[in-house]
Amino acid sequence: MKVFSTVLLAIVASCAVIEAKTFGKCELAKTLANNGIARASLPDWICLVQHESGFSTTATNNNKNGSKDYGIFQINNKFWCDSSYGSNDCKISCNSLLNDDITDDIKCAKLVHKRHGFNACSQAESKTMKLLFAVVLVLGVSNTIVQAKTFKKCELARVLFDNGISKSLLPDWICLVEHESTFSTTATHKNTDGSTDYGIFQINNKYWCDSDYGANECKIRCKSLLKDDITDAIKCAKLIYSRQGFNAWYGWKDYCDGKPLPDVRSCF
Repeated sequence: MKVFSTVLLAIVASCAVIEAKTFGKCELAKTLANNGIARASLPDWICLVQHESGFSTTATNNNKNGSKDYGIFQINNKFWCDSSYGSNDCKISCNSLLNDDITDDIKCAKLVHKRHGFNACSQAESKTMKLLFAVVLVLGVSNTIVQAKTFKKCELARVLFDNGISKSLLPDWICLVEHESTFSTTATHKNTDGSTDYGIFQINNKYWCDSDYGANECKIRCKSLLKDDITDAIKCAKLIYSRQGFNAWYGWKDYCDGKPLPDVRSCF
C-alpha cells in the first residue's frame, strides 16, 4: 500500500503541474490587443513584460519585504492576489496567475495600471518597442483600425486650453489624464460592473456614451472617444466635470487630489 500511495501521490503531483508558456513578442502583443489593451500602449506593455518576467507565465520573485510577484506581469500578492496579506484587489488566486491562459492576468494588470500607471521601462526601451508596434499593425491585430495617438504633456495642455479649459485647472486635467490613460487616445478599461471606460479621459459607457445602458449623457458614440481628435472627448469630459467635478475620476482622486501636480507653465 505504501508503494501504491507513493505512486498515487506522484500522479496527483504531475496532474497539478502548472502549464508553462513563454510568449513571443508579437504573440503577446496580439493577445493584449484582443483583451482590450490600446495599441498605442502595446510597446510599453511589451517592454514591461520583457523586463519583469522574460515573457514567462510561470515567473515568480520573492521580495525583501516578504511579498511575492507572480506570473507574466509579476503581480504582487501584497495587494493584488490572494495571500495572507488579505488585500486581493483583483479578486484572484495568485497561483492562477501562473498558467498559460493570461486572460485573468491581463484583467488584473489593467487594474494595476489604472491605479498606478507604468513605472517599469525607460523611455529609450519603450521607443525601441515602437518597431514591434509597427509590426503588429502590419499583421493586423484587429479588423477595425482606430487612429491612435499618445499626447505629450504640453501638447495636451495646449489642446485643452484651446478647447476652453482654464489654465488654472490644466495641472489637474494633465494629472488626471496621466493616471487614467497615460495620455493614450485608444485606452480602454473593463470595470468589474461590466461597464467600459473609453479614451484619453476614460469616459464610462454606463452614463456618458452610447451603450446598452442607454444613458449617453454626452450624446456621443463610445468608439468616437478613441480617435486622435479629442475635441468631442473634451466636450464630454467638461460635462462630467460640470456635474461631478474631478471626483468623477479615480485617477484624480487617488493620485492628484492634494498632491503635487504637473507644472504646465512652460507649455505656453
